Amino acid sequence: MQSSAPTVAVIALALAGGCGGAQAQADRDRQQFECNERVAGYVAHGTLGAEELGVAIDCAERGPRIVRWRIDPEGTRADDARGLTPGQFDALWRKVDQSGWRDLQDCASPSDKDPIYTFTFKDATAQNTFECQALDPPFPYHTILDELDLAASQGRPQLGPDVVAPDETRGPGSAP
Repeated sequence: MQSSAPTVAVIALALAGGCGGAQAQADRDRQQFECNERVAGYVAHGTLGAEELGVAIDCAERGPRIVRWRIDPEGTRADDARGLTPGQFDALWRKVDQSGWRDLQDCASPSDKDPIYTFTFKDATAQNTFECQALDPPFPYHTILDELDLAASQGRPQLGPDVVAPDETRGPGSAP
C-alpha cells in the first residue's frame, strides 16, 4: 500500500510540532529499556478509609506500568492501571530502590490495631517481602509509600469517596 504525500506531510508536521521538551522526553523514552524483572509495591490492610489498598509497579507482564486499587469496608473494589514510559518507570524505580529494600525487614508495631503494610520488591538479582504495622510507618517505609502513591495519583481521580470516621465530630452547619 502506498502512502499519499498529504498523509506523510501531516505525520511529519505532527512529529515536528512536538520539538523542544517533548522531543527530549521522546528521545529518552526511546532508549533501550531493561525490565530486569523489576516489581515494587505495597498492600495495606485495615486503614481508616479502606479494607485494602495498594500500589505496584512492574514491567514484565505488560511493559512498564503502575497499578493501584482500593477495596472499601463494604467490599467494593476500585482500581486503575496505566502505562509508564521507560524513563518514568526507571525514575520511579530509582526513588524506591534507594530505600534499601534488599536489607529491610519487618518493623516493630506499637499496636495490634494499626494498619499492616506489606511491601514486595523484586529484580533480576534479589527479592524481599516485609511488613510494617503502624499508623504512620517510619522512614524508609513511609518514603516508599509516598513515592508510589504520588506516582499512582498524578493526573488521576481519587479511587473512592472520602471516608469520615464514624466517631469524628462534625463542625457547625455540616450535614450528617
